[in-house]
Amino acid sequence: MFSKYPLHIEQQKDGSFFIDLPGIEGVTEGATMKEAIAEGLHCLITILRGYIQNREDIPPAPIIKPGQPVAILPPLMVVKLGLYQAMKDQGVTRVELAKQLGASENTVRRMLDLDHKSHIGSIVEALSILDKQVTVEVIDVI
Repeated sequence: MFSKYPLHIEQQKDGSFFIDLPGIEGVTEGATMKEAIAEGLHCLITILRGYIQNREDIPPAPIIKPGQPVAILPPLMVVKLGLYQAMKDQGVTRVELAKQLGASENTVRRMLDLDHKSHIGSIVEALSILDKQVTVEVIDVI
């Protein structure tokens, strides 16, 4: 749901690359294709942080066309985004979830912080309380 977002990359006349994130309204640039994809991921993460801070829904990733470059989020961020959206969809507060987990509200706050190195197992447990299940996929690097 939130693991891969397409990147629209165009090479500029000066050789650099312009990156647009369809459906997310983010733009950035990079000197090389590899840097462009890395910058696209960084831009995506920054925008997703903003959605959480502003308490907005996380938009689902647009359809990825065959061969289209993608920004792939780290698994920990994917489950954090899933937890955030599940809580928002169900109207569950950090305090309510913390009580069900037998943890502090601060613990749940850190679970939702994309920069905090939470234990993925704790987030999986929190998601199961919200009737969500985590799946994992391993893919070849293109």
